[in-house]
Amino acid sequence: MTSVDEAKRIVLENKADLGNEIVLFTDATGRILAENIKADRDIPHFNGGQADIKQGDILAVPGQLITPVILSIITSVGEEEIRVKKLPRVVVISTGEELVEVREVPNANQSRRTNCYTAQAILKNNGIQADILHVPADADVMERQLAHCLQHYDAIIIAGKSDVLIAALDKLYVKEIFNKVAQHPGDDFWFGKHENGVPLFAFHGSVTAIMVGVHCYFLPWLRATLNMPEQDQLYAILSDDVDVESGFSTFLQVKLSTNSNAQLIAQPLTAKNYAEANALLQLPASKSQYKKGEMYNAITVNYYNPYN
Repeated sequence: MTSVDEAKRIVLENKADLGNEIVLFTDATGRILAENIKADRDIPHFNGGQADIKQGDILAVPGQLITPVILSIITSVGEEEIRVKKLPRVVVISTGEELVEVREVPNANQSRRTNCYTAQAILKNNGIQADILHVPADADVMERQLAHCLQHYDAIIIAGKSDVLIAALDKLYVKEIFNKVAQHPGDDFWFGKHENGVPLFAFHGSVTAIMVGVHCYFLPWLRATLNMPEQDQLYAILSDDVDVESGFSTFLQVKLSTNSNAQLIAQPLTAKNYAEANALLQLPASKSQYKKGEMYNAITVNYYNPYN
């Protein structure tokens, strides 16, 4: 079974090179810069003194997210067309005859198809408009639809791994890179790559496993593919004792808040109040008991705002 750190390393090694494209500055906000932005002239200090910025100075660099501030720099130097990184075409695939649409009422053996919509929403929050496809369990139909996706998308997320699906991928010359990761939830994580370079992320079908998989593996892959710098690690302090199964890294859904000492506090949540979750706290596999006051890596979700 692959460790979490090893799985992350392998995923990042398989980043894609999708190239660049030119967009108008009016469409550039939220995209990733793919060129240096240089001053087109000397720009004096606001009080009229000696120039702060000289002609040719680099004001923004590739890999930066084009925020309103970056856009103001781009327009101030007269750039109307901007070179940005191409965004990957992504599809989220769900499988399983037990899944029904959101509008339907499931019976005792069914559940609503929430996993793919969860993944799609996370991607939308991160600038990716992903398509959704439900693939029936019929092996021939599954193989045909997967073959189509492998030719028309740059990355594939599978929300609900199955033996039938993995067998179909094998027939389509998708190479398994690893299968199963020592983590909870979502130890049934499978990662592979097609001969044309398309990576496939096959996660367990539960919503919590999808949350962990997309935030902890797909989004770092996306940042690497877009040539963005790695995010600084964020650490938070446990508010309560937690016991988990040893030998597995655990991603705990928590609510982050700041205390009067400006410390980031992670409050573990139960299923009843998961709606308050704004982060995943990564507990290492080295032990099973984690004490109040200990500090661990936090991965933010749902647009965490420390001032809420």
